[in-house]
Amino acid sequence: MGDVFDYLSPTNPVFRTFAFWSSVLVIKVLFMSIATGLRKHTSKAPKAKNEVNEDVERLRRAHLNDMENIFLFIILGFIYIVTNPSQWLAMMLIKAFAITRILHTLVYAFAPVPQPTRVILFLMGVAVNAYMGLSVIRAFL
Repeated sequence: MGDVFDYLSPTNPVFRTFAFWSSVLVIKVLFMSIATGLRKHTSKAPKAKNEVNEDVERLRRAHLNDMENIFLFIILGFIYIVTNPSQWLAMMLIKAFAITRILHTLVYAFAPVPQPTRVILFLMGVAVNAYMGLSVIRAFL
């Protein structure tokens, strides 16, 4: 293995791909927060604490789901990059995770479609995180 800074360098195509898509996903998380607030405001969500507005709740759940998965990806991704993975595989995993998370949000919060679409997209992201996590464990045994 080389120096950690060699892997976390803008000259490393894997890191460049990771930095770009991680930034897109963080902006998406920020957008979900704003979208939830706007939906709450524009839908005239009930003021009573025991009343639930399903449109607002759907966005809120999608936002929570993002926070549970995207930040794990970012942490695992940084560590995964320093294991010097196959460039092609690493870049495909990063892109696949980002695209599935974006699609997951679309089919969950903005254009709901019947299952199993949402669960398949969710599980694809979980599979990427699991693969990267297991690769990191194997690399540091």
